[in-house]
Amino acid sequence: MQKKSKTDKDTSLMQQQVLAYGKDLAKIYAKEKAKRKELEIANDKLQVIFESIPDGLLIIDANYIVQSANQALYKLLNVKSASISGKKLNDIADFQGLGVALMEMEHGKSVTGSHHIILSGNTKHDLIASISRIGRNEEKNAGWVILFRDITHQKRIENMKDEFISIISHEIRTPMTIISSYLSLLREELPEDIPEPLAGFFDEIEKANHRLNRTIAEMIEMSEIERETPLFIRKKTSLSGILKEAVAKAKPSAAEHRVKVILRLPKKRMYIKAVASQLESAVYHLLINGINFSHSGGRIICSLEETKTQIQIKIRDYGQGIPSREIPRIFTKFYQIEDYMTRTVDGLGLGLPLVKQIVSNHGGKIAVKSAPGKGSLFTLKFPKVQTEADILEEQVNLLRKRLSAEHKQSVAFAVDLKELLKKGK
Repeated sequence: MQKKSKTDKDTSLMQQQVLAYGKDLAKIYAKEKAKRKELEIANDKLQVIFESIPDGLLIIDANYIVQSANQALYKLLNVKSASISGKKLNDIADFQGLGVALMEMEHGKSVTGSHHIILSGNTKHDLIASISRIGRNEEKNAGWVILFRDITHQKRIENMKDEFISIISHEIRTPMTIISSYLSLLREELPEDIPEPLAGFFDEIEKANHRLNRTIAEMIEMSEIERETPLFIRKKTSLSGILKEAVAKAKPSAAEHRVKVILRLPKKRMYIKAVASQLESAVYHLLINGINFSHSGGRIICSLEETKTQIQIKIRDYGQGIPSREIPRIFTKFYQIEDYMTRTVDGLGLGLPLVKQIVSNHGGKIAVKSAPGKGSLFTLKFPKVQTEADILEEQVNLLRKRLSAEHKQSVAFAVDLKELLKKGK
């Protein structure tokens, strides 16, 4: 038997290596193929989900160029599929308020947000745009995913309901005014020594009349504030004066319920642009709400505070409190926590919705903290009115930060230059 030459051995070894590499490549290919199949299935699933979402879905990049959209959005815009891909956001439709919302979120470094916008065109649509930033953990913005929920039908129903309430309120107000007038005349004409049962009946009629007038007034006020007519001109207003007026107005009800109202005001005067009568009404309704749900001998604290960017009105009571599950619903019109047959406080449930609408009209927000048996804290948050001095101070601070950053860069450059010069020697 002849011995294999060195060349033959090398060739045999090479063949074995090639076969081994081939097997390894075959395994890698099989794994990659399986992964690719998994990715294709996952992509198909995402595509099905993407297309089956009933609301319009839009994906844009950081330059507001359309990357993708689902069928629901094409239907909402009344355009052909894929006809908007690659176009600028402003070129595909007139989304009033969307551009401003995106810019505010980008400058504010927000990653998610929900905004009410209007889609103009042949048919006007009210939309809620839920916006999420792509690459939340990345410093650089990679784009946005926007989900459009059409609330046009819901808005139309709400407007019809509000219109109905407004008409009914005004229609009832006229006969109620007549009833009130004749009650006043009867009270003057009746003898002072009227028999007790009749006197009691008369008192109950007057109380019921007063309650009905108050309810109608609330309904009319809600209707007017929701419309926010041009007559509501906002002026620079002192909040201390508003709180004093609201507390003075609520004092008779507080005395009747044996509840003490404490007003705490800072020495510094605070201002916001407001319709004074509306803001006073909002604080008054919160005070009355606290009084109604406080125990006899209880107290309510009404205070005014300031943060760096906000002015806050706080109404704190130590009464019954609100269960956490009920808090999201207390600002819904006509909603009341207690059942109609068992509740102890009269009213239609318009007080808190009225407060929220007024605060919203003034560019503010309302926050609630409450627990059963521990009372409630309502905080009205308003943006501060910037004076020329405030704006100048902000600009100076920005300039200082910029100069500080440039100084640090210059120092770092000088250190690097020094090291380079050392190495050159």
